[in-house]
Amino acid sequence: MKIAPRQLIALGIKLLLASLAVGLVLSVLGVTPRSLLEWADVKAQDVLDMGASLVDQAWTYVVLGALVVIPVWLLAKGVRWLRRRG
Repeated sequence: MKIAPRQLIALGIKLLLASLAVGLVLSVLGVTPRSLLEWADVKAQDVLDMGASLVDQAWTYVVLGALVVIPVWLLAKGVRWLRRRG
């Protein structure tokens, strides 16, 4: 997809004006670039922590389930093996 130079300039102007408007609103609300980056960093760390917690919990459930599932599966395989032999 090829963009004409005119369209590229128009897009640049629109993005510039939108950035100016959003920047003014955020400035009035007391948001600075530093505070916005710090907030994003904290949120990213929160997401990573939640992911690690989820993996830790899931692993606990897998081990707990395996303590029941694997012996039952082995028992069923053993019974089938004995039936085939006998």
